[in-house]
Amino acid sequence: MNSIEFFFDPACPFAWLTSRWVTEVAEQSALQVRWRFIALKILNEGKDVPEQYARGHAASFEMLRVVAAVSDDLGNDAVAALYTALGTALLTSAAGLSLAFGAFLAGLAVAESEYRTQIVAEVLP
Repeated sequence: MNSIEFFFDPACPFAWLTSRWVTEVAEQSALQVRWRFIALKILNEGKDVPEQYARGHAASFEMLRVVAAVSDDLGNDAVAALYTALGTALLTSAAGLSLAFGAFLAGLAVAESEYRTQIVAEVLP
């Protein structure tokens, strides 16, 4: 089976758009995707980055802690589901829609994943 490593920072819209294409290609072929995260905040230290990007990189840095924990505890497929959820929420927010609506759409996406039962068990009291 062919495989690729896909590096992403949750704040990067370019990585998000490319990830949707990679996901579609993987579903239509025998391609396995290893989801790897990077921190644009660290990669861009000391560089002249627009303030809006710097704020996004800082917020994303916090999200990467969650991504790392999910990767360690649940593995690659869970990272893919989480990245889908985070990206959906952030994209709707960037489009001027509420973050709550983005979270709702993300929930719909994750509800279709193999992690549905585990997510429901952890969210419900």
